[in-house]
Amino acid sequence: MSSKSHMPLHVVHFLGGTVGLSTEALGAYTILSAVAFDKGGWLPEWDLARLARVCRLSKRRMKAALDEISSLNLLVYEGQKSTT
Repeated sequence: MSSKSHMPLHVVHFLGGTVGLSTEALGAYTILSAVAFDKGGWLPEWDLARLARVCRLSKRRMKAALDEISSLNLLVYEGQKSTT
């Protein structure tokens, strides 16, 4: 883990951008956002099992949460970094 102890939270963007997420998907998004912040702004390319462990979900429930999160284009994986 990095030495970062605080992550900025823009409340209006967070609330507006996550409308429609289930409670479970919102929890997963919050945890994954913290991981991305700790890793320099990008979510590592982890497999579903590792993502599920980090988010404290079963793989089936993690997949459903990721489907919800992805539908809103909320997370970016390392492999999706734009070069433009």
